[in-house]
Formats: sequence, C-alpha cells, structure tokens
Amino acid sequence: SDQSITMVQNPRYNTGPKPKIKTIVIKIVSGAAAPQAIANKEADIFSGQATVDSVRQFQRLSGVGTVIYPQAVYEHVDIRTGKYSATGAEYTGPFANTGNATADAKARDLRRAMLLSVPRKEIETKLVRRINPRGKLMNSLWTLTNDSLNPQVVAKNGSKVWGGTDEARRAKALALVQKHFPGASATNPGFTVTMNWGNPADNPRRVAQAQLIVASAAKAGIKVINDGKAAWGANLGNVAFDLSFFAWQKTSPSPLGSLSIYKSGGGGNYAGWKNAAMDAQIAKLERRTSNAEKVKIFQAIDKITNKEALSIPLFQHTAVVAYNSALKNVKPSPISPIIYWNFWEWTY
Repeated sequence: SDQSITMVQNPRYNTGPKPKIKTIVIKIVSGAAAPQAIANKEADIFSGQATVDSVRQFQRLSGVGTVIYPQAVYEHVDIRTGKYSATGAEYTGPFANTGNATADAKARDLRRAMLLSVPRKEIETKLVRRINPRGKLMNSLWTLTNDSLNPQVVAKNGSKVWGGTDEARRAKALALVQKHFPGASATNPGFTVTMNWGNPADNPRRVAQAQLIVASAAKAGIKVINDGKAAWGANLGNVAFDLSFFAWQKTSPSPLGSLSIYKSGGGGNYAGWKNAAMDAQIAKLERRTSNAEKVKIFQAIDKITNKEALSIPLFQHTAVVAYNSALKNVKPSPISPIIYWNFWEWTY
C-alpha cells in the first residue's frame, strides 16, 4: 500500500499498439532517493519535480539520460472563502465571505494582505531559477509561461497588483492588516491563519517555500501556522485550513479541465469560492471559442480572482526525467501522464 503497483500486459488487448515490455512496476520514492535507485539500476526511469541536488546527481551518473523541461504543472496559493461542498462544514475563518457587506470587505482586505505578503520574488530567485535559470513567475491562472496566449492575457488581467518588490508588497499588506488591527506589526500579528501544503518528509522545495511564506507574512502582521502534512490532499476541503499551496497538473491542452476549480460548487473548488460573474465567464468556455475570445475570457476570470484576492499563481514546475540510457524511446510529455503516454514504444 502506497509503495508500488505492478502493471502487466493484458493478453486480450487487441485495439492498438502492444508494448514490448510486458511488466511495469511503478514505485513511489522520494526525489532524494531516486538518483541512487537509478544508479543502482533498482529503477529504470524516474519522473518528478526537479531539485538542484537531484539534477546534479542525475547528470553525474554514467549510462543515464536526463531530460529537464517545463511541465504543464503550476504552483499556486488558494485562499478559502467558504465551505467545500453543499454538505460540508461552514467556514468561519478570517477570509470568509458571509453575505454581510462590511464583513466581506474586511475579509477581502485580509485575503489581499495574505497574498501580497507571499514573497514571489524570493521564491523565484531561491527556488525557481536555481533549477531553471530561465524560469519565471506566472501571472495568470489560465495560461502557462510558455503558452502563446500568455503575454496577451497577462497584459490586461489585473495581475499588476501582485507586481513590484517583495518589500513593497509587504508594506501594502501590513497597511491592510493595520486597517483592521491597528496594533499589528512584524512582532505583533493582527490575525492568525493555518496553511495546508504537501509532505515535509519528501519535498524539500515545498519545505523551503512554506518557510519563506511564513517569514514574509510575519513581517506583514500575519501569523501563519505552518501545517504541512503527508495527507495534505485530504485537507484541501477542510475548513480548519485558511489557505493552501499546491500544484494543478494539466491533463489536456483544453481549458475545460480547469472549469471545476473555479465554478461555484465545482468538484475541484476546494476553497469554496462562489462568484456569479466568474460562473458566467466559465460558461463561455464550454463552447467553441477562438483564441481572441479565450484571451478575453481568461482575462475576465483572472481579474475576478485578483480583485477578490482568491488565488495567485506562483510558478510553472520544471520537471526532471532520468532513465537508464539502454531504455529507448523515452519522450516525456508536459501534460499528464508525463512519461507513460508512450510506454508501448519503450524497448531495450
């Protein structure tokens, strides 16, 4: 359980290409253990998030091929505003939308303060560019940095509110916190939130990312309880957590896969967002649209998430695939299922 799964060829399969490799064993290992497993030939191929150390180790190994490339996976911070599902528990934390205009305006200010305090530039410098020198921050939740539509979308999607230096954004964040908690400072938090994120045991990059967010938010008068867990996925809809950071992975070039994330009551809308204007824009994506139409729709949705301070994108993941060079036809895909999409072509 949670360690490996063995896939064997179905002898009755006759509707497409048949693989030459009859058995594939998929094992879950930490990124830190992967280079040694590849070196010892305990594993033939590895796919996962790149780290500076793992990339260097893979590249030093003889008889090992390495592919480093931008993945259709992006890191983001989501702020909770309500309950996950119609039958779920109510969310009553500092970011909650209640329907009361005064209370909702305060919650929006606090959400904006939280997102402004995220040290985007420090994350870019210390965690993104050390792995991929050409890596950069994302400024749209709908287009990746290497998407041809990205420059047009970002030009007018309201993302400039998250621009500038980390220090300038923290100053704006602290001012918003002090608006509602006058005594707040870098040593006296105005309010406290709990942050959900990935497994501290096997993801050093996320450990560092969480630490940077906590330290930066503290300077803006926000205490962030750093609650990373192995079972973080089960807590995405848990109202005990005020915010989460994790990654969405695209499984198709179509935008339809993202609709449930932003639609009111959508299955992937774990933060409980409910916005009629956003629903109306999402509905437009459920029909055939030109690129020009997509740009306008993506801009409109980004403007809402930015104005309401619901979520910000951080960066597109850089992935690493390392494999025994005797294994031929390894061709990683940027979208899921990454290495497995052409397994029937693999051969020794």
